[in-house]
Amino acid sequence: MKTEIKRGIGILFWIISLIFLLYSIYLKILHPFLDYRTFTPFMALYMICILAGHRIYVSGYTDIEIKEKYIKNLLTILFICYAIFLICIQLNPEPFYMELSFINKTNFIPFHQIIAYIFALSGSKINTSTILQNIFGMILIYIPVGAILSYALYNVAKKRLFLVCLTLILLIEIVQLFTSTGVFDIDDIILGLIGCSLGFYIFKIKPLRQLGFLILGAQYPHLEGAEKE
Repeated sequence: MKTEIKRGIGILFWIISLIFLLYSIYLKILHPFLDYRTFTPFMALYMICILAGHRIYVSGYTDIEIKEKYIKNLLTILFICYAIFLICIQLNPEPFYMELSFINKTNFIPFHQIIAYIFALSGSKINTSTILQNIFGMILIYIPVGAILSYALYNVAKKRLFLVCLTLILLIEIVQLFTSTGVFDIDDIILGLIGCSLGFYIFKIKPLRQLGFLILGAQYPHLEGAEKE
């Protein structure tokens, strides 16, 4: 009976998380010019609810193989939904930086726009928050991508995970280019890959890796040393 109650509570959390996800997408579709800070809290609540629901649901099982199956499914869902979140953030019909004269609509020269930001900052053309958002912000938003992939595909070579990250970032940049919902910038690809690499590195740190498994409700002593380079 307790197991059924746990599963029921877990499903309830999943339903709540789905509501937050759909509402975030609805806000972006209804208000395409909406600042990302408006719908980000709903995406954060989605992540919290789906993780809580999963943790409660799998606690009703004792079989490790069944837990692994649910964890794999959860991580797949998290990756897809976080990819949607990245699209909502980056595909903007009228991004604020389009008004800045030193920003080109396309940039195929590595580090060109990063250097442009630095010179613009020194010339007081933009403020520090803009630099933080466009450089460090790009790195930060891709750290979860690398971390989620590392947990979901722990036994897959890092080179393949790197290709998955590159494909996702390229896809977003190409869509921005052909739909006029942003700018194609090679620097964004570089910064995104740096963020993904940091996510991979988090998985390599044993205490952080074990903390992640603990949050997921996993018992993976057999995974230590299983990851591939």
